[in-house]
Amino acid sequence: MRIEVGNVVCRVTGDAAAHNILWDVLSYKDPGFMFSPAYRAGRWDAYHRLYMPPSPARDFGKMWTGTLYRAVSALQDRGYTVEVVDQRKVPSFTLKISTGGGNRAYQVDAVAAAIAATRGVIRAPTASGKTKIASSLFQILPLSVFLVLVSKPKKSTIPPRRSTSWRLPTTLLTGSRRSKA
Repeated sequence: MRIEVGNVVCRVTGDAAAHNILWDVLSYKDPGFMFSPAYRAGRWDAYHRLYMPPSPARDFGKMWTGTLYRAVSALQDRGYTVEVVDQRKVPSFTLKISTGGGNRAYQVDAVAAAIAATRGVIRAPTASGKTKIASSLFQILPLSVFLVLVSKPKKSTIPPRRSTSWRLPTTLLTGSRRSKA
């Protein structure tokens, strides 16, 4: 089994059984499927597919790069040897924010940490400039998707909740401090 990892999409080559495993593992059922007219009419099985198997026009499968960890884990759990070829390209950038002009030093540190980590959670207190950090990332990186989670815990001692259903490694970005989550 071979997976070529791109910045957004992965190419998957291998036997038909492995493609069927990925088809099943990288699917999820819509929680409100029973209300869908397509489901009621029998035109949809209520599953969203994150994997496209090979077709007559394409001799490889395709999946989103964000699902790589889950796909590799599922294949290895079933006895497959998976060769992962990382073909991602790191975008070039120039750090456009500085400590002058109202930007705080920890905001510059958070932007630099976010770029170095490539995936993470920016955790900072109220009125600390999280929006400024995010807008700096938008200016620097060619992002097509940027997920913003807002958490308002009842007590300040409760850490924000993070989803672990896909078991993706994340990094907490808190200015000049970085810790594995």
